[in-house]
Amino acid sequence: MSKQLGWISLLALTAASGAVAQTQSGDALLDAMGLNSQKAATETHANLAPVKPLRGDTTYVMSAFNATSENKLSIFTSYDGKTYTSLASEVYTPQSGLLRDPSILRARDGDYYVVYTTGWNGQSFGLAKSRDLRHWEHVRDVQLNLPGLANAKITNVWAPEWFQDADGNVSIVVSLSEGGTKGPFSAYLIKANADLSDFSAPVAMQGLGGNHIDTFPIRIGDRYWVITKNETTKTLERAWAASLTGPWTIDRTGDWAGWGDWIEGPALTPIKGADGKDGWRLYFDDYRDKTYWYSDSFDNLDTWTKKQQLGGVSGAVRHFTVIREATDTVEAATRPTGTPEAVTWDRHSLMIGGKRVMIWAGEFQPFRLPSPSMWRDVLQKMKATGYNAVTLYIDWGYHSSEEGHYDFSGVRNVERAIRMAEDEGL
Repeated sequence: MSKQLGWISLLALTAASGAVAQTQSGDALLDAMGLNSQKAATETHANLAPVKPLRGDTTYVMSAFNATSENKLSIFTSYDGKTYTSLASEVYTPQSGLLRDPSILRARDGDYYVVYTTGWNGQSFGLAKSRDLRHWEHVRDVQLNLPGLANAKITNVWAPEWFQDADGNVSIVVSLSEGGTKGPFSAYLIKANADLSDFSAPVAMQGLGGNHIDTFPIRIGDRYWVITKNETTKTLERAWAASLTGPWTIDRTGDWAGWGDWIEGPALTPIKGADGKDGWRLYFDDYRDKTYWYSDSFDNLDTWTKKQQLGGVSGAVRHFTVIREATDTVEAATRPTGTPEAVTWDRHSLMIGGKRVMIWAGEFQPFRLPSPSMWRDVLQKMKATGYNAVTLYIDWGYHSSEEGHYDFSGVRNVERAIRMAEDEGL
C-alpha cells in the first residue's frame, strides 16, 4: 500500500468512527485512535527517572590493533574501563611491517606515543606519536642489539610496554628471543631519555627468562610488580622485585587467579572501586576463544574478582594497553581545531555559518560495497555529478552481531567513509 493510500484509508477509518469532526490537531487524531500522542509521550517521559550522563572525571584510553589486521592502530575510550567505544578507528598504518601490541603513553611534552611490534622476526620495535589521538606520525624504528655478547643476535622483538616510574623516568619492557619465534623469550629493560629520542641497550630483567613474554610492569609502594605470560604453560604469572632489573621472584604460577590458560596480552591500569578504594584492573586476551576479559584486584594483586567479558571491543581487538587520564585532558587533546559553524534554517533553505546552502545529497551504503578502497571512487563520482552532500546508511547488524559486541574495523569502518567524504568536500 502506498503512503498516500495508507493515509486515505486511515482518515476514512477515523471518519467512520466519527472522530474526524472533533479532531483539531495531529495529537488529537492519535488520541482519538487510541494511540499515544506526542503530548502523552512527553507526560510519560516526565515521570521517568532522569538520564544519568556517562561522562566522568576519568577517561580510559586504549591503544589496540584490530583482530582482522596486524598493521593498523585504533584508539578506544571508556569512562568506566569496562565498556569501550571507538575514538579513532584504524588511524595509523606504518609504511612497512606490522603494528601489533601497541602500548600508549602520554609524555612530558603532552604528546601521546605508542611503541609496537614491527614484525614476527627482526631486531626493532616501532615508535609513533600524536597530539590529538587521531592523527599519528611515524617517529622511527628502534634497532636493538645485545651488548657484550659477540655471538648473540636478537631474532625477535615482541610486545614493548611503556613504564613510567614514580620519578617520571620512562622505560620500555620488551620480550626478546635469540632463538626465533619459538623462543625461549626473556624480559629486557630499555631506558628512554627525557624526550624519548634515545634509548639504551636492552638489559636482562633477571628472573624473567625461561620463555616469558608480554611482561607488563607496575609499581606499588617500594616494590615493582609484573604480570607476565609463561609461553610454555600459556598462563599468566605474577612476579615482584626491588628494582626493575631484578632479581625477580615469580610467586604466582599456573591458574592461580582463576583466569584459565591459553591467555596473553596482560595490561594493567589503576582503578577506583565503588567505595573509592584504589585497585588495579587487568585486561587479557583469550586468543583461542577470541574473547577479551578483565578482572580487578584491590589488595595489591593478591586476589582477583571473577573475570568478566570486556564490553564493546571483545573479539574485535587484540593485545592492547590502557592508560587512565583526566577526562578534561583527553577532551582538550581531541577537541576540533576549527571553529564550529552554526546550522540554521528558514522557510527557504538551510544556512551554514550564515550562508545559504542548498543541500544536494545522494545515498551511499558502504556495507553494500565491502571494499573500502572503492569507497572514495563512489564519493568522487557523486561530487563530480554535482552533489555537495552524502547520506550514509548503516546496517546495525553488520556492526553488532550480538549484544555488547561492536565492530567498526576493516570493511565496517564507518569513520573511514566519513573522513573520505570530508576529504572530497561532501
